[in-house]
Amino acid sequence: AMALFDQEPGGSGARCLAYVAVAMGASGEHSQAARMVEAYSAWEADFGRPLWQPVRQALVQVVRQAKAELGDAAFEAEQQAGHNLTTAQALEEARAWADHAIAAPPSPRPDTAAPSHDLSSRELEVLEWIAAGKSNQEIADALSISVRTVKTHVTSILTKLDVSSRSAATAYAHREGLV
Repeated sequence: AMALFDQEPGGSGARCLAYVAVAMGASGEHSQAARMVEAYSAWEADFGRPLWQPVRQALVQVVRQAKAELGDAAFEAEQQAGHNLTTAQALEEARAWADHAIAAPPSPRPDTAAPSHDLSSRELEVLEWIAAGKSNQEIADALSISVRTVKTHVTSILTKLDVSSRSAATAYAHREGLV
């Protein structure tokens, strides 16, 4: 895989930036991931070789997670830094990160541990609707259950997640990758 870095401009080396950005995001290194996504985007614009759709979708998820973790201002600063990288700098940063990642022993990630909640499948389904901004009535209609049952699920969700509001439950769900 490391040979990809040595390919000609516009070849596999360009795509390698995207793959490394996905790996950075999966490793929780959101600042570097945001920079690398932008470096890849600038390179793609120059060479016009789009990525395979699943990789493109993974990049969209990396961007979403990086924005959520970093906040808008820090995310935009990292994007600008990535945009300002030369091709050689971007490849060197990607190579250095990959070399370190390969050499480092894997560490357990908190988000790959057992879920820190005890939500039932129905409660997870209700949580998805809450995160989508739906009212109790809208959730009841969508799931063909009563509003009272939705309220019971919402109360249970808030208790199990140890949060006090629907917005806090939504933030938790996004942070933990539940939705």
